[in-house]
Amino acid sequence: MPRRITVAGINVDLNPDAKESAGAIAIGNKLKTEDWDIVAASEDFNYHGDIWDAAWNGGVNGGGFSSFNSTTHRGNISVTPTAVARFLARQSPVFDIDGLCLFYRWNRVTPSNESWTSWNTHYGYTGDGADGMIDKGYRYYLVTLATGEEIDVYILHMDAETSAGDNAARDSQLMQLADAILANHNGRPIVVMGDTNCRYTRDQIENHFMHRIEADERFSVHDAYIDLVMNGVCPSVGANAIMDQGSIAANRALHGYDYGEVVDKVFYINTTESGKRILAKSYKMEYSFKNDQGEPLADHWPVVVKMDIHDYDPDIDDKETTGGGLSGEYYIRNAYSKQYIKQGGWYDTQAVLGTYGPLMKLTKVSGKYLIQSPIGFLTQGESMYVDGSSQKMWSLALTSDRKTYNIKYGSGSSTKYLSGATNKDYPYGPNRSSLRLTTTASSTLQRWELVTREQIMTEMLDNATESTPFECTFLLSGANFDRYDNTVEEWKGWPDTATKMTCNRSGGVTDIANGNPCAEVYCQSYSGWTTYSTTWELTQALSNLPNGRYKVTMQGFYRDGEMNSNNPGAQHARLYLRSGGAEEQTSLKSMYEAHCTTAPDETVTNKDRDGYYIPNSMEDATYFFNAGYYENEVTIMVNDGSLTIAIGKPVTTKTTSGWTCFDNFRLFYLGHPDHPEGVDIINAEQKENTERKVFEDGRIVILKEGLRYNTAGQQIR
Repeated sequence: MPRRITVAGINVDLNPDAKESAGAIAIGNKLKTEDWDIVAASEDFNYHGDIWDAAWNGGVNGGGFSSFNSTTHRGNISVTPTAVARFLARQSPVFDIDGLCLFYRWNRVTPSNESWTSWNTHYGYTGDGADGMIDKGYRYYLVTLATGEEIDVYILHMDAETSAGDNAARDSQLMQLADAILANHNGRPIVVMGDTNCRYTRDQIENHFMHRIEADERFSVHDAYIDLVMNGVCPSVGANAIMDQGSIAANRALHGYDYGEVVDKVFYINTTESGKRILAKSYKMEYSFKNDQGEPLADHWPVVVKMDIHDYDPDIDDKETTGGGLSGEYYIRNAYSKQYIKQGGWYDTQAVLGTYGPLMKLTKVSGKYLIQSPIGFLTQGESMYVDGSSQKMWSLALTSDRKTYNIKYGSGSSTKYLSGATNKDYPYGPNRSSLRLTTTASSTLQRWELVTREQIMTEMLDNATESTPFECTFLLSGANFDRYDNTVEEWKGWPDTATKMTCNRSGGVTDIANGNPCAEVYCQSYSGWTTYSTTWELTQALSNLPNGRYKVTMQGFYRDGEMNSNNPGAQHARLYLRSGGAEEQTSLKSMYEAHCTTAPDETVTNKDRDGYYIPNSMEDATYFFNAGYYENEVTIMVNDGSLTIAIGKPVTTKTTSGWTCFDNFRLFYLGHPDHPEGVDIINAEQKENTERKVFEDGRIVILKEGLRYNTAGQQIR
């Protein structure tokens, strides 16, 4: 038989209504009328005793009801000399209290093993939620039910307000709590509840809490609101907040529950190490939590969740309800080589490693994952491929470092692990062996990082300098003209009747035997071009970039006229970078500049008049590109967040057969020149403390101790 437990969360903030003692007594009296077993209170300060006295005295013992008892109250807000001194010194916390407390029906549940932990990070002192004034954090309890079941319970109060610094602090707190749950797991189901100040549409609840825990395959994390109101689908970060919009009754009729998302959350976490499971049965906002005059008793309506605790039943408990886990989009990066899974290889569809890669979509189905690239599913055959039409299921297991994952296929003795290679191949060339399946997970070669776009952008801001550029080619579309990459269309201005590419365009598709497609513009007398003097330019515009210096490298050459007719010949094709009205450019290398004495492949047989090997086809060109020839580079300062990359022939010519062949664009961020050592520190003292880098209005801003700095360490407004 399932055992029931009802939990509720209340925020006891009485100051807005100035109810003080009378309001606290009203809360305590109301608690006695509610059939709740556990109540997690936050902002429970100076009138805690009034609540407890009212909730305890006069309680009805028996019949399923009883008085409420209380766990440790850590004290009131009291203006003492110590508090004044800490305030004047801007020390945090000013008041050594957390405002948390667990009220519980003493004859139904017994809490023990109480502990409390401060958040590692907060943002704001007297402003931005005044989070530095008290010792915010979380508490842990082992709760034993009257029927004998044991569960772990965490109650919490997180950073308030919605500035970039507040959002970053909550992200840190979500991860801190997730890591603590993983590290201190006792083989029991878990309930986490309290005032998170989080919304799914604003905060990384899924990635930094739910997914972080579920990366360990023992756990499944649920939010009662998501399960019972949102049909198991978590709202997306960046979407509009989900509000009642004044139509509570209509939403109740439509959804059966209160539809608007609130910041008070009740999570429950099941584990395969326990024979018990928790299942949320109902979720509601308690709008009757009012005094006799019909006024709200607290500044948040209590969130009330009824739960079943039952013996494990696979027919009930193995069904997916939230979709959760690591479902989402990630760059998959090898922990050893720091290279990313991408398409390429001999057939341009093999799974290989490169210096950048596309976002890969992970979808959790029955405890395992589909891994989908932009052209298909990750699958295996004689090699690994990213264009599979069949849905191969992969398992992900958190490794011992709690940061990386083993990606596995199969089960038992037939389990194989996705593995990288020990070598770092030249970033442009094909690589048939850089990704494979192995029978053991014995080294970092089998460890993979799942990196979000937000995380990689943060890495870029933290680490890029002039001497250590950070590759951000993932910001480009169609960077190396893969045959099946439709994003190549982001290059605007293709001359339709004078272009050959190894992708599906009107100029035709050319099979490249070595699996490294490239592109060309060949100025010959195609239909529609009556003269050889036509100019052309391809462009790709990027926006919302962090300001700073950027470098673009690419491989490409220009040949003016027929092969060997001009040696070296004029240079008319150019690479451009443009930003904010400024332009930097360079002429592409001449085809004759390689001075190649040994053919890069046996199929390359053409030589120039000086006896050097030269390319005479797109396939020839790819072998030269694979060997590292014909690299071009331009650098520019971006001050308005915009960057346009262009390649073209801006001048008219009289020669026939002008040939431009190009491939492998790469984009690098070199940091901001105002801080040549990068943006990771302002000064030695701040390096030792928590800080956060954000991108605001075209510039990098460092948030620190409630203040804002530019990358030179100067305070800004």
